[in-house]
Amino acid sequence: MNFQVSSIIPLPVARPVLKDESSQEKPCLTTQISAQVLSENNKVGSTALNSKVTPIDNYFFRFPEQTVLTLNNGKTVDVSNIEINLPQIFCGGIGYGGVASKLMTRAMQAIGHGNGVYNLPNSIEGAIYSDYNQIQMISTENKVIPTSPVTEVISKAIEEGFTHINLPLDLNGHASLVTFVISSEGVSLRFYDSLSPNIMSYSKRYYENTVLIEFLESFLPETLCLKKGEIEVLHLLDQGGEASSGCGYYTLYTALLLKDNPDFKNYSSNDSLQLDETHDNRIRAELVVRTLLDYGMDNVVFDKWHDIREGIFNRIGNKELHKLINKLKEITDSLI
Repeated sequence: MNFQVSSIIPLPVARPVLKDESSQEKPCLTTQISAQVLSENNKVGSTALNSKVTPIDNYFFRFPEQTVLTLNNGKTVDVSNIEINLPQIFCGGIGYGGVASKLMTRAMQAIGHGNGVYNLPNSIEGAIYSDYNQIQMISTENKVIPTSPVTEVISKAIEEGFTHINLPLDLNGHASLVTFVISSEGVSLRFYDSLSPNIMSYSKRYYENTVLIEFLESFLPETLCLKKGEIEVLHLLDQGGEASSGCGYYTLYTALLLKDNPDFKNYSSNDSLQLDETHDNRIRAELVVRTLLDYGMDNVVFDKWHDIREGIFNRIGNKELHKLINKLKEITDSLI
């Protein structure tokens, strides 16, 4: 197979894109939502929280009362009533302007691990077509990395008892989540996609994609066998349709759900949608806050001459980011 796993320069920003990523991108959905949000309508979680009411054409979001986020270091922060205005983050997808993989890897780092779920701080980036393919693993520094370091991390995670290992997949301009499901019988692959099978061909992207499957298998320790016939694709979060641009955010939010909600990783392709585009503001707002706190508010650099992208928090614009930092510093002195 002609995939590349070497220290070459990352793919250029102008990658092949899906037809739903047109020049007139519209707001869409993506990634993680906490146990509090899922508790609505008999979803997993225990705390009822009415946060599903923000319409997608209104970019102002206020975290509801009793919104407590558990960070990757185990500390908690109460963000109740924190307000964020989000119009800039809806300008294109997570990679609008570049460095999608960097933003996703750093978000995975901010999400952290728990409940048997290990979120690798890496991202798979590539393009696979009938006449061309290039696929590679990206680090938090937006560098292409070889197989061995990732394999070592996976081995250690398995030794520590983690049974679900997650990676964002940025393939052909669309993001989804890959999960290695570890059992005594071997490793099976599970994919989480926020586009429905009516829009995205799961067969071409996943089931029949031998280049992708062999690339994923190359990162497994030699002691583990990939059960190639056991591939499952789940559509539990819906980003809102073909014209949406939120796949990256939904991918990350799925990783958060898997980590924070023990029942979520037991869902199958037979289960119904858990979140849709009406949760979009909450999803993006929570990712902004989590990545900002993980990066460190005092480490943020504001430069009016350059569009700095160190994390998803940069996507809301300098003015709104200044306001958010000031609000968070009032309640997070113990976390700094």
